[in-house]
Amino acid sequence: MLVREDVDGFVNEDWSVFGKSFRRGGFCGLDAKGSFGPADWQIGFPTVEAYRDAWLDDARRSAATAYAEDRRDALFRATNMLDIRRARAHGNGTKDL
Repeated sequence: MLVREDVDGFVNEDWSVFGKSFRRGGFCGLDAKGSFGPADWQIGFPTVEAYRDAWLDDARRSAATAYAEDRRDALFRATNMLDIRRARAHGNGTKDL
């Protein structure tokens, strides 16, 4: 459900669809800097508002880009939850994911 809301909100540039999922107090968002290695990650979003602004900027850039395929379909395909399910199945994840 969360992935669907995120993708739909992103495609429609509508933070209200996704933003309600965040707890305001104690929020800390990581910026992976395009890396799979946690050692490369940095705190990039000290507040929900900072994350929201970056998310909306990304959504606007995405909307302004011409793609060879439907953007919503491509985002669903790229958002693969299989890796999370595999990690949980092998004991490398938590039940809270």
